[in-house]
Amino acid sequence: MDFESLYLLLKYLFLGVLQGFTEPIPISSSGHVKLAQYFIGLEIMSN
Repeated sequence: MDFESLYLLLKYLFLGVLQGFTEPIPISSSGHVKLAQYFIGLEIMSN
């Protein structure tokens, strides 16, 4: 596994932990993930 793949994996792991942590809070956990994606520079393509 090269450094770029490891870095991408860590970004996704961070987003998953962030969403799991904010899920019980009565505000949008998806919104937190979108903000985190913006700040760490990660774009997820969806169809």
